[in-house]
Amino acid sequence: MASTAFFNAVNIGEVYLQKRTAYSVQVASTTLLAIDWLATLDLEVNYVWPGSWNMIKILFVCARYSAFFHGAFILRYVFAFEGTQQACHIWLGLVGMSTLVSTTFAEAILFIRVYAMAGRNRGMRIYLVVHYVVVHLAQLILMSLAVKNLAFHQSPLPGKLSCVPNVSKITGVCLLAFFGIYVISEIIIVIIMCFVGFQKFRHNKSDLFTILFRDGLIYFAALTGIAIGNIIVILGAPKPYTLLLVELQAVLHTILSTRMVLHIRETDQRLHEQEQQITAARPGEQIGLRKMLASPAKPHPDLGIHTDMTWKAASPQSTYLGNNTVYSNVYDGRS
Repeated sequence: MASTAFFNAVNIGEVYLQKRTAYSVQVASTTLLAIDWLATLDLEVNYVWPGSWNMIKILFVCARYSAFFHGAFILRYVFAFEGTQQACHIWLGLVGMSTLVSTTFAEAILFIRVYAMAGRNRGMRIYLVVHYVVVHLAQLILMSLAVKNLAFHQSPLPGKLSCVPNVSKITGVCLLAFFGIYVISEIIIVIIMCFVGFQKFRHNKSDLFTILFRDGLIYFAALTGIAIGNIIVILGAPKPYTLLLVELQAVLHTILSTRMVLHIRETDQRLHEQEQQITAARPGEQIGLRKMLASPAKPHPDLGIHTDMTWKAASPQSTYLGNNTVYSNVYDGRS
């Protein structure tokens, strides 16, 4: 009865168009993930695979490749034209949970970023762990409730229009809370990041810190914007658009977090190569090379960067993120 009333109250053609638009956005998001993977595969091969397995490498691989499972689930859901209401519920449940899993891995990388910027402060580590666990446990509960209380309309056009969600009040509230928690969490993290950045590094702008700070702000702006977009869609858009931006949010989580790691490692490698150029030069040429490469005069121990180009580690592959003392400890799980 509910499905009949729904399709009698609206134009079936309009619902079909809305559903196809949602399909297109979700397929485009998955395509974006594949394109980014191809575009950065060479960086992954050069900067990730040669290193030993450690915490950050495991998180990188999990974040990068769990997103493809999520993409597979959502494509199956999108193209389930002959699917029953029960099948739609199962596939959408897998989409919701895989969204949470892939974003949880990506968020772990970004929390480690803040911990590294804070100089591996013990109090900051405790706070970030508690913050991370509380936020993602709450999101797990909310996503479970949202999926459990979600139903689907019986399609009037089998084979052409299927899996039209009937978003109950409970599901809507849970999804709003899910994305609302994310927005609040990111605002808190970016405030901490900015405070630490301006306090510790306003007088010493290293390349690695610039990447951490820049990528962190881009990450915050992009994903907070998408989360707010999800809230707007849930509140005001037609029912077929309810999950319009969920796939895009998961994809951007993966892309931005893994690109940040690759950018850090790429920059570290460049600094190491500059150090090798200076070491190989004759004493009289080293001063000129240092000026040409614009290396600052003083080291900054909080980032572990010896800006006189003297590195503590012997090999550029000795740790996952390179010869950087702090990042070596943070990203290989020793701290």
